[in-house]
Order: sequence, then C-alpha cells, then structure tokens
Amino acid sequence: MRKTKKNQRDSLLNRVVPYLIRAAFVVAILVAGALACVRLVYLLRTWVENRIQAALIARLQTLEERVDVLVASSSPSVLSYLQNLQNPPPVQQKDIFAGLTQSSFTDLFSGVGWLDETKTDLYQDKRETAFILPPALTSQKLDSHQIPAGGWAERGVNGEYSRCIGGRCLTERNSELSFQGNPLSLPAEISGKEKANVSIGSLDTKWLVGVVTKEEARYEGWIFLFDGSGFLKIFGGDGKFNSSYAGALGFGGSDNDWLAIYSGYEGIAYRVREGVPPEDISRFLDIRVMKGGFEPAVLRVGVPPTWYVFSMTPGNPQLIKLFQNKTNYIQGAVNLFPFIDPLQGSSLATFGIKEVGGDAISLAAKVTGGSGGWWQIDDRGFKKDRSYEVVSSNINTSAARVVYARIETLDLKERDASASFFVSGDDRVWHAVRLHEVYEFSPSSKELYWRAVFSPDGDPFSSPYFNSILLHYWLNP
Repeated sequence: MRKTKKNQRDSLLNRVVPYLIRAAFVVAILVAGALACVRLVYLLRTWVENRIQAALIARLQTLEERVDVLVASSSPSVLSYLQNLQNPPPVQQKDIFAGLTQSSFTDLFSGVGWLDETKTDLYQDKRETAFILPPALTSQKLDSHQIPAGGWAERGVNGEYSRCIGGRCLTERNSELSFQGNPLSLPAEISGKEKANVSIGSLDTKWLVGVVTKEEARYEGWIFLFDGSGFLKIFGGDGKFNSSYAGALGFGGSDNDWLAIYSGYEGIAYRVREGVPPEDISRFLDIRVMKGGFEPAVLRVGVPPTWYVFSMTPGNPQLIKLFQNKTNYIQGAVNLFPFIDPLQGSSLATFGIKEVGGDAISLAAKVTGGSGGWWQIDDRGFKKDRSYEVVSSNINTSAARVVYARIETLDLKERDASASFFVSGDDRVWHAVRLHEVYEFSPSSKELYWRAVFSPDGDPFSSPYFNSILLHYWLNP
C-alpha cells in the first residue's frame, strides 16, 4: 500500500515540474523583455530631446542673425525700439520729490544766528568755528620753589631767544644766528633773498631754523633741520608756506614728530612725522584763531600727543590745544584762553610742561599783566559728566510748507561721545534721523529745526569736533 502511494506522488511530480520550469523560463523572458523595452524607451526619448534641442538652437541662431540684420538696417526709431526689446529699461521708482521745490541750509558755526542759544549747551568755540565738549581746566598759583629753572621759551629783554639741547645752545637775535656763542651763517638756499625774519625751535636732539623771505608782495617760509654741524632743508621753494601776509615761523615736538606753524594774518601749519607725507593742519589755525598773527611756539605731550600752541608776542597772548582723539591724526582744536582765569587781562603768557599725571597735563605758565606771576594750569581734558546738545532755530525762511528733510553732510570727528541727530517741524516733537535718510513730515510744516545730542564716554582727553552741517529740504509751494 505504502509503495503504491509513493509511486503516485512521484508520477505527479514528474508531470508538474516540467510545467513549472517552462513557466519560470517564460517569466524570465518577459522580465528581460520589459527591461529592454524600458531601456529602449529611455534611449528613444533622449534621442528625441536631443533632436528637439538641436532644432531649437538652430532656429534661435537663425533668429539672432535675422535680428542683427534687421537692427543694422533699421531707422533710429526702429533701432531704439529693438534695443529696448533686448534690454528693457529698469522700472522707474516713483519720484517722491515731484512738484516740490528743493532748498538747502548750511551752518559753519561761525556765529549763533541759526542756533537756539537757550537750548544749546555744547561748547561753541567761535574762533575755531566748531562745537566741542567743554574743556576742563583748573589753575593754581606757584610758590617760588615750584618755579621751573632754565630752558624757558621766551625772549630776553634784549630780544634774544635761545634753545638749548644737552648744554649746546642755538640763539637768534635780530634775525642773526649764533651757536655756542659763535656766529652761524644761514643756509646757502637763502643766499641773495630778502629776509623778513628768522626764528628757531628745538626738538629732542636737533634744532629747527625758520626763515621768512619776501619777494615783492609774497612771503615764503623756509625750514631747516640743524644738527650742530649742518643744515637740512625740509620746506622752502615748494609752495607749502607761501602767503600774502607777513608772518613768523614757530616749531615744537620731537625728532620724529613735530609741528611747523606760519603765523600771519592767516595761519599755515604742517605736522611732520617720520615716514609719512607732511599733514596740512592749517584749517585749525585760520584768520579768527591767528588774531592778526603772533610768534608761535609749540609743546608736545604724551602718546598719542596733545599739542599746545602759544604766543611769544607781547599784546597777543594765546593758548590753543590740538587734540588727536587717540588716533594718528590731529582731529580737533580748541582755544583754551577763555577757560584760564589767570590769563584774563594778561599781555603775555608763555608755557612749559610741568608734569604729566594720570588725570591731567600740568603746564607751568609765566604770566605778564593781569594776575601776573607763575601759575600751574591743569588740563583735565573735556567735561563728560552728562549729555550735551546743539539745537537750531527755525531754518525754513519761506512761507512754503516743509514736506521732506534730509541731513546731507556733516563735518564731524566723533570720538568717545555718540552723536544722535533729529529733525522737527515744531521744536517740540523730535524725529530721529540718520545721515542721508529722508524724513517725511506728515502733516507738512512751515518750520524746520535740527538737533544733535552728544552722549560722552571714554577717554576724557577726547572730544567730538563738529564744525558744519548741510540739510536739504523740500517745500510744497
């Protein structure tokens, strides 16, 4: 019985297995065919796309050639039209100023005509024509034992002026030089020229000699370094110290960083540093500062330096500070004379460096007339106890209404005192603006004001130097 069942099963398998094998073979053939079809379709599609792309490129090239021919043969009006089709003009923004009248306002701070003095508390130096933080100075009388000994920058009663370095002295008197008591001839470059005056100054290890020559109605300043044995020309014949006004030269500083000042009715000044071109600083010593001219002398203190320019001319006392705001360049100036009580009413005040402390530069001052005697002047920089501001009066003088306003330019050296600017149409509500930002008054106003707020911080020996503003504004006529 068991054998019969086994034989039946074997017989069934023998009949079924061939069919299964043939079915698997058919399926394999179908799958391979399907893959071949997919590959064929992909190749066919790629071929068609390439043919279409080639045809399009050919048509575009033909079209470009036809356009080039058409452009070359077209009239100017057609040519312009075709060019606009190829390069459409940019979309024009709406002109917000259309139909309005532009006006401008500039203040150089030479006076107070356009300022609200009742609200302005930033210090305005009317001689420098600039706004600066208020200077911080104190003074005290010196006892006899505190008076500096020797080396003072002043002329003797006989008009003699000497500068000594390491026991060697260069002397000038009546435009004649002597060195160590022996006559010293002027440099050969001056030979044959008419001399107006001669001046001297000292640095660390060298002297400076200045000669002002005159030719017809023109004056020229010549400046030479003198090392005790010979001269080296620094300025002269180059047009830098040419002037229509008579004046005198003065100097001061270190061997590798010094100032040369021509002080006449209008000042000319350069800073000379080793390795860089001379820096023109004449803007800080213009007609108002010179007050007709004086014989200048210069003190240099610290690094970066603070500079003091004073007068050795009787009847025209001066003390001007040039400051660098911790930079490599002179960025501002201030007339210190009004802030020093002992100088008021004096006829002459000469200065020297007494000492430099952490919070002050102390100068010794010899004062003639007024309070007289010897004084210590402590320069503590600038006051930074609170914010200070400049507020204008109404600058719109027309009957038209102001629609827009913009601060166009500022001449401002800003350091250790952040500045914020505002405009207003009524002097009550203020709107913060940035440089070049257009502000719209809505509703428009018949008045226009500007305001600057300075918030001090940082080094007390740095200050903003703000000496002009330009506004544009647009009126609805």
